Amino acid sequence: MKNNNGSGATYVTSEGQGYGMLATVLAAKKGTNTHTTYNQMYAYYRAHRISSKDALMTWRQASRSGKLKSVGSEKNSATDGDLDIAYSLILADKKWGSKKTNYKAAARLC
Repeated sequence: MKNNNGSGATYVTSEGQGYGMLATVLAAKKGTNTHTTYNQMYAYYRAHRISSKDALMTWRQASRSGKLKSVGSEKNSATDGDLDIAYSLILADKKWGSKKTNYKAAARLC
């Protein structure tokens, strides 16, 4: 979920991403068709993990040269964002299963 700090700088935080993923899967539990949106958010999370060996999301990505990237201390994780992402993956597995996208395995890595 993109934010703006009032000065025009665009950035994304893992906390906002976690809240968004959680809200999207909870809306699906109430009957809203949010599976595509959830998968888009899941793909963004996967693209902004600390590394291929560390499944935690970088805590902040800022717009640099037209792309959202993390540098320096932004490559660290934020526990609250990671917990919300992990919980949303558990709920996604319960809602949609893990045959096409293995949400359950992804949650275990968080």
